[in-house]
Amino acid sequence: QQGVKLPPLSTYMGALHHVPEASLVSDLRDDAVREMFEAHRLQVVFSLRSGEQVCGFAALGARPGGQIWSGADLELGAGMAAQAVVAFDNCWHLREMLDKKQYEKELAVAAGIQQGLFPAVLPELAGFDVAAMNRPAQQVGGDYYDVLTLTEGGDDACLFCVADVSGKGLAASLLMSTIQATLRALLGREASLAELACRANELLFATTPGGAQIGAVQVLAAIA
Repeated sequence: QQGVKLPPLSTYMGALHHVPEASLVSDLRDDAVREMFEAHRLQVVFSLRSGEQVCGFAALGARPGGQIWSGADLELGAGMAAQAVVAFDNCWHLREMLDKKQYEKELAVAAGIQQGLFPAVLPELAGFDVAAMNRPAQQVGGDYYDVLTLTEGGDDACLFCVADVSGKGLAASLLMSTIQATLRALLGREASLAELACRANELLFATTPGGAQIGAVQVLAAIA
C-alpha cells in the first residue's frame, strides 16, 4: 500500500467474490465495498482469483493529470493481475511441495524407527519354526509383533506378542511404540500373563488420549 491504509482484508473478503475481474469503483454494486474504496480515493479494482477462489485484490487511485481510466486500461490491468496470480500460485505450490517433501522425509525416518522396534532375530525353539513379517498399508502403521525373553522358565522361555492398533499412519504408529515400551517395561514384574495383560491395559488406557481408539490389542503367549 502506498499512501493508503485499508482495514484488514478479512473485513471485506467475502464481498470481493462479487467484484468483477476488473471494474471501476463507481460501477461496483456492493455499496459497502464501493464506499470503502471511494473513502480511500481508489478508482479501479482488480480481483485476484486463483481458480474460483478470490485471494485478494489490486486497486488503483486517480491517474495523473485527471485522465480517465479507459476500457483498454482495465483490460491491461486484468491481464497483469492474472499474471500476478500465476506467480502467487507458483510460490504457494512450491511451498506446499517443499512441505510435502519434508513430511515424506520425516515419515521415512519414522518408518525406519518403527522397523527397529520389531525383533531383528526370532528365537529358535525346539519343535517349532518361527517366522514373522510386517508390511504396513502406509509407510507407518499400528501393527506390532514381538518376542520377549522371560527371566524365568528356562533358556527357551519366551512370550509372543501380537498387537493391532486401529487406524493407520503416525497416530497408530505412536500408540504401537507405546505398547512396545509398556510390555517390555512390565515384563518380569507381573506374576502371570493375565496380570501382565491387565496391567498393560490399565497403563495404555491412562496414557492414551480420549480421541484415540484402540481397536484390538491382543496378547498371545506361548511358554516353551
